[in-house]
Amino acid sequence: MGVAQRPFRVSLRVGDVQAATEFYRGLGFEEVGLVPDPGGRTVFAILQRGDVHLCVDALVGLPFPDTEREQRVRQGPRGLGVVIGIEVDDLEATYAYCRETGCEITREPMDEAWGDRVFECVDPFGYVWEFSRPIAEKAGWPLSGRAGSAAPERPRAAAPAAAAPTSPPAPRRASSPRRCGTRSCSASPRAPPARRPGSSTRRWRGTAIRRAPSIGWKRSSTGPSSLSRCATAAARTRSWPR
Repeated sequence: MGVAQRPFRVSLRVGDVQAATEFYRGLGFEEVGLVPDPGGRTVFAILQRGDVHLCVDALVGLPFPDTEREQRVRQGPRGLGVVIGIEVDDLEATYAYCRETGCEITREPMDEAWGDRVFECVDPFGYVWEFSRPIAEKAGWPLSGRAGSAAPERPRAAAPAAAAPTSPPAPRRASSPRRCGTRSCSASPRAPPARRPGSSTRRWRGTAIRRAPSIGWKRSSTGPSSLSRCATAAARTRSWPR
């Protein structure tokens, strides 16, 4: 007879399938299928609890490939790092049953912060089980996420403080004269130098050319400050037509 598959299945390897089947029945599982070997010994069993199928496989007698992993499974320990958790209606009765059947209690029943009362044990076949049931809401322990319970209201962040009014910018200070070499410079435009009497100024290719009295047009190589030297050294300065 075929067995309808469930959405979630857990398979456990044990040395005695019949004894494991009887133990797991006490945890609320129902037997839905058995597979015996030619000698009549049960080597495979299927149990069901709600939407979960618990498959119990024999260590010897099933056609598992003889790999290194399979050899380690047979040697044991088995189930390391795995915890099987189920929710029960009567946690105290389940706790008493596990103690009577030889389970090793690794955590006594205690109320947890998420709203469950939990205990943990290792069954006679080396697998860890965690049994829990919901408890009533306690002060500071809201049952968030459960039906009929509301999550605690988160504190609202304080409103940001109003920004202080900013003062108007200070008036800019008047610029003071600064020193450029040996002369004083100010922000105001510099007045053009006074022209000497009897002289006139022309420009040739951006260079100031002044006409001194009784002297032809001379090119000033050093600017207006050299006009006096221009008059005394006219012979050494290139003459330009008037």
